[in-house]
Amino acid sequence: MLKKILSVAVVLQLMSCQKNDVEKLESDLTVKNGLVITSFIEDGENELEDVKDYVFTFTDNGTVSALKNNVTSTGTYRVFKDDGKVELTMNFNNNSNLSELSDDWYFVSSKDGIITFEEENDLLVFKSK
Repeated sequence: MLKKILSVAVVLQLMSCQKNDVEKLESDLTVKNGLVITSFIEDGENELEDVKDYVFTFTDNGTVSALKNNVTSTGTYRVFKDDGKVELTMNFNNNSNLSELSDDWYFVSSKDGIITFEEENDLLVFKSK
């Protein structure tokens, strides 16, 4: 009986940690002043030029806007846990430069306002503005 109780406790703790990981990343993304991309590598190529100078604002209702030169592009995002990894998925349909970001990005780290994601050999790094 004790073994069963401990097993349930461990499962509940793991589920709590997973939820906390997702909530922490969502909190890191929804900073007041927005985020800028400081590194974007896709298929081994530096693609930062396509996305630099955009200020990304993530809201807690699943929308993301990207502002550049007084023009705003909008999209959606979702943070979730799949196969034990926290992921960010974004969709920008109305902006060809930003559509390159439409992918599932695996969360790597968040420290000092820098949030790092990867997907196979691709890299995406946001920084608090």
